[in-house]
Amino acid sequence: MRPTTEAPANSPPACVDDSVEERDIPSSPVFQILFALSFAHLVNDTLQSLIPAIYPILKTQLRLDYSHIGLIALSNQLTASLLQPIVGAFTY
Repeated sequence: MRPTTEAPANSPPACVDDSVEERDIPSSPVFQILFALSFAHLVNDTLQSLIPAIYPILKTQLRLDYSHIGLIALSNQLTASLLQPIVGAFTY
């Protein structure tokens, strides 16, 4: 228990409840979770920049025309745009 000092007679009682021990309070962030979030963010950013960079390769290797490339870009952006609010609401 912490030492208490006398309070004035008209004040409310002091809260000296020590039910939360020092070991229950984390002293540092959980680095495993931070690493996992950082890695997921890295993968997301890498894929966002990699897919447009391989459009010419996809076009020649798979014999696609520009409408197909546009559909790939559309599905990539729509998926990212639709999932972002859902993930944001989940993490809030």
